[in-house]
Amino acid sequence: MSTKKTEHLGLHAWEPQDEFLREEFNENFQKLDGILVTGSYMGDGKGERRIDLGFKPAAVLLCNNTGQMGFAAGVNQTAGGLFFEGCPIDGTSSRLAAEVTETGFRVRHIECNQVNAQNIRYHFMAFR
Repeated sequence: MSTKKTEHLGLHAWEPQDEFLREEFNENFQKLDGILVTGSYMGDGKGERRIDLGFKPAAVLLCNNTGQMGFAAGVNQTAGGLFFEGCPIDGTSSRLAAEVTETGFRVRHIECNQVNAQNIRYHFMAFR
């Protein structure tokens, strides 16, 4: 039986003298399952779009189909990045490009915020 737990997730941690219990491993796996959600969406070119995850993510990492984030080479365009509550992706033209919502995240497409361009696939990792 574990005598310690990790600080942030409360996972079982074992000392050399501790015995291992299968139930503790299963408990750890259940806590870890679903902590990271991955997905993608096809851009529709609309000015604003909500991506519903069914939960408020702690952080989201977003990139386009070529893996680009930040600014596209030689062009002042936001193509993705890391964002979380209170720290959205600040796009150009004083418009937020992406931000966390209560049930997922929102992306905004304008010429210089390329996070919902039509017919472009975007990939994301959302952390609970």
